[in-house]
Amino acid sequence: MEEKATKNLTDPFAYIKTAAALSVFLIHVRVFSSMHGYQITGSNWFMKTAGHGAVWVFFFLSGYYNIGGFLGKEPKYDLSFQGVIRFYLRRFFKILLPVWCFYLIALTVSEPAFVTLYPKTVLRLLTFTYTGEPGCSSIAATWYVSTLAWLYLLTPLAAVVCRKLDGADGIIHILSVFAAAAALGFTGRILLLFSGADWTQEVFVPFYCNIDLYLCGALSFMIAKRKRLPFDGRISYILSIAVFTVLLTVHNRIYYLEELDAGYITVYGYIMPTVYVIVMIIICLLAESAGYRYERVSIACVRRNPFRLIDAFSMISFEFYLIHSMILFHLSTLIPGTDGSSYNRNLALAGFCITVLWSLLFKKATSFRTPGGKHEAAA
Repeated sequence: MEEKATKNLTDPFAYIKTAAALSVFLIHVRVFSSMHGYQITGSNWFMKTAGHGAVWVFFFLSGYYNIGGFLGKEPKYDLSFQGVIRFYLRRFFKILLPVWCFYLIALTVSEPAFVTLYPKTVLRLLTFTYTGEPGCSSIAATWYVSTLAWLYLLTPLAAVVCRKLDGADGIIHILSVFAAAAALGFTGRILLLFSGADWTQEVFVPFYCNIDLYLCGALSFMIAKRKRLPFDGRISYILSIAVFTVLLTVHNRIYYLEELDAGYITVYGYIMPTVYVIVMIIICLLAESAGYRYERVSIACVRRNPFRLIDAFSMISFEFYLIHSMILFHLSTLIPGTDGSSYNRNLALAGFCITVLWSLLFKKATSFRTPGGKHEAAA
């Protein structure tokens, strides 16, 4: 990687993860606020955050990072039988086991009635076959983990394909497979649209409808590893953040317009995933071309640049995503507010602070030792 643009900057990928996590958080805040009279209008449309796009970003980045674990400069795994097993074990201890711990809390302390009402669903939660229905507030967002767990199974195969492509002359082979994966994902969603499939259960949630996002994330790593954009490091850094901000803003606008014209569901539900694939590879190229090198977050760093708190938050973004619905559910009956707007503001501020605190505690409590002897934190 080239010389870093400047010191003590926020990691572009940390900004992306943070913005995505907050998009999901705010859309769930709005669910509770709407029960207290909060309304989205032409003046606050940006508060109707497109949390769907945030999930697509998570799938994309999971493919990006996981393929880097196999084919990066300092790989954590190899493609031997032992290496693949090590990858699966680390995913289990880093992500899946902490999720089981969360289910234990959510279904025994937070909403124990769910176990009695839906005992078969508990088995689906534990086997990561949960699709979000039936659901309750505490586990509302955890279908994502089930989808991700199945995408993990494809990672070694994706690594084999990427390694073969990486050995080819030039980058044309990787770009061709990327284009094919994106086109197949787009075509599949459009076919589901015309077949009248339920968008949530048959388009948004299933792992096979998110393979293109995950695989294109993996291929983007290979492209970014071999290609640098001809921009100055500072310009690349600024553009990587600016382009993602524009992407989220445009998606929020489209999601709001769906309230005025139901036809917009075709855009944000079926076309936008492919838009994310295309824009995210550009963002990854920009971020890698910026020459950024991560610096450990410290109090001194934050004093010099308060935006480094974004880096700190990104380290607990998974825990935050996991826990936030449960916190909002219990907090929603305690928050004061003279009208819908003040209630929404108070719930968002209090919910964020409390969720951050519990996320830190949960991360500390679910740092497990893998069979290889290293601790794995749920992040």
